[in-house]
Amino acid sequence: MRVTRDNSTAAGGQASGAGCEHGWLTESRHRISTGLIVYLRCASCGARRVDHLGAGALVPSGLSRVVAPR
Repeated sequence: MRVTRDNSTAAGGQASGAGCEHGWLTESRHRISTGLIVYLRCASCGARRVDHLGAGALVPSGLSRVVAPR
């Protein structure tokens, strides 16, 4: 399981759980025709996001905004 620390949000949206320094855990990843889709969850506050890692890309791009847990 990969953990990344990040204060930013995918797609430039507002962070849920103000003050949370998100520590993203990979819940699942799936190979698609354009690279990988990665589903992430914050270990601290439970927020979720989806990233796309294109073929040959070094840094993923956000496909969603951070979504607060229910």
